[in-house]
Amino acid sequence: MKRSYLFGILFLFFLLLSCSKVQTPMFQVDPESNLYLVTSKSIQSYTKKENKLELHRVEKIDVATYVNLWFSCLNSGDKMIVTEGDDFAPIDHQNIISIDFSKGEIRKNHTKNYAMMGSGISSNYFYTAQTDANSGILTVFSLNGKQVFQKKFNQMTAISSQIVANNSNVYAEIAYQDPKRNRPEGVLDSDLIVLNEKEHWKEKDRIRLTSDGKKVEMLEGLAIVKDRAFVSISAIRDTDTFEKVAGNQLLSVDLHTGERKLFTLPNPYPNMLYPSPDNHYLVVKHEVEGKNILSVLDLQNETIKAIVLDDNSGETPEEINSFTISNENMLYLATDQHLLQYSLKDAKLIEKQKLKLGKDDFPIGLRIVEKDLGSN
Repeated sequence: MKRSYLFGILFLFFLLLSCSKVQTPMFQVDPESNLYLVTSKSIQSYTKKENKLELHRVEKIDVATYVNLWFSCLNSGDKMIVTEGDDFAPIDHQNIISIDFSKGEIRKNHTKNYAMMGSGISSNYFYTAQTDANSGILTVFSLNGKQVFQKKFNQMTAISSQIVANNSNVYAEIAYQDPKRNRPEGVLDSDLIVLNEKEHWKEKDRIRLTSDGKKVEMLEGLAIVKDRAFVSISAIRDTDTFEKVAGNQLLSVDLHTGERKLFTLPNPYPNMLYPSPDNHYLVVKHEVEGKNILSVLDLQNETIKAIVLDDNSGETPEEINSFTISNENMLYLATDQHLLQYSLKDAKLIEKQKLKLGKDDFPIGLRIVEKDLGSN
């Protein structure tokens, strides 16, 4: 009697233990998929036939609720990393979410170090940027979402929205009050810092980005293309009057010689930068109120074309939630209502279709299946 009673207690103990473990959400990997769309409440797969995307499967699954769509997710290999959290997010919605498209697993790791200011990814790590009252903070996670390192800067520092990894180097644009330049309070200068992943993120180089004088560039997006860094000049600040005027240029800096070059864009307020996988094109996202505008810079012949998503109907313009670029230089965009496909060669719309979204559902990220379409 005592023996059976003991076995009963042990059975209940192990049952409770197994129930208390956090279960890893699973989804079905679609072997036919050419493109995945991850939304806040689903994972959708598309097949592509003759330049047309067809919705193949929709699997309902809760992914993330509080998402900053400027830097919500990035792809590396078989994984998409989503950062969840904003100023209004409760603690249980502050996470680094790793979505594994080879295993069909979604892993959520709670962290207060979600992407507050920016993010980046390499083949081994995911990066987030934060700022507190005393310093800028760069936090490093594994691609499974576990924090592995944190680097703090000794002064109040704003880290760029885009952190870029190239080979073992990690690049970030930082803005800070430079005491050597004697700027008025609130006027920030920017440097490009280069960290080394293999040397525990030791700073190996620093390149000045902002100009001397009374006109100071306000920089946003960052891209590394071969041996050059590109940063977007979103505005220019007059240090005497403190007046800010719209910027419409890209600054390109040679990483070895420091040689500088400017590209003038047809529209103002350039922000995030996205190079194509073959480094032939650089796509620029503009932050123009009431409009959705992209510039496509051909880096070989230095010509620029514009993509304007708005249809001039007078209705509230759709917001770009996510996009990615294929090896064939096709641009795939998810707005809050549609999935669009553009050719970067001529900046022309190839296809536009309505998204299948549920209540309070919105797109988070796109992932191209490498076997057919390439990846960003």
